[in-house]
Amino acid sequence: MPAKSKKPALQRAKELCGNDTPLEEGDHWFAVAKPWWDDFQACKRAEDAPSVRNDPLIDKQLSSKTRTVSVLKPNLEEGPDFVFMPEFSWEVFARELDFDWEIRREVVYERSRQQMEIEAYPLTFKQKLQGAANSGEMEWPSQGLEMQWRMDLAKGDLLDALDTSKTWFEARILGARRNKVHVHYRSWEPKWDEWIPRTSARIAPLHSKVPKWRSTLRSHSLVQVGIEVPTLQHPRWRNATVIEEDGAGLRVHVQVDEDDIWLPANDDLLCRPNTHNES
Repeated sequence: MPAKSKKPALQRAKELCGNDTPLEEGDHWFAVAKPWWDDFQACKRAEDAPSVRNDPLIDKQLSSKTRTVSVLKPNLEEGPDFVFMPEFSWEVFARELDFDWEIRREVVYERSRQQMEIEAYPLTFKQKLQGAANSGEMEWPSQGLEMQWRMDLAKGDLLDALDTSKTWFEARILGARRNKVHVHYRSWEPKWDEWIPRTSARIAPLHSKVPKWRSTLRSHSLVQVGIEVPTLQHPRWRNATVIEEDGAGLRVHVQVDEDDIWLPANDDLLCRPNTHNES
């Protein structure tokens, strides 16, 4: 039986790469080296197309084929150094032409710019290499407990999260998927909730970035308290002063304007001073 021509599938994949495929949060796109892409584009016949060669893009010390971890060398740029293609195109190229390194990246929503972006450089976990093995090859650095923590994140877990204004806040996981978690910034409105990749540098273990300020509240500590108003969709934030705490760190008695109230120390309507503008 004659071999099936590669041309139809490859041609279709090539055409799809040229289309304005929209970016959807959570989708995967794949990077390919620009020199290989130029060579492929120059091929007149599909059977002459070279295998995908991404080797020049890869930081070998931090990458591992067996772990399917592909870390780009520093300071590479989309366009001059590599191009992205959608997943359905990559699957055709990988199947028909073979490849050396698969470079998969996730689409994330960049809130500060209010647009979808492909995260070319997600956080890489590095630990000091222990030296050469007997074989002469460097051992893969263990991703250790931090990676395990990220993979174990589940609904209800507390953590620290960096918002798009580059400020760390206490946060809570509202939902979790294989590659990302739905993050709520405590003491902020739900409209700021967002999906963040599990490997993003914008999430960190609880109190690794934000101080344990709740457990240190004492008489005269300054805080802000959210006052829920039935006619408003969001709390009114007021400056307040701690009058006393219950001794166990579970409740605090605060003075707000002309009133005083008890609040759970862990309440989302209690936050650090200067978090919000008074309203």
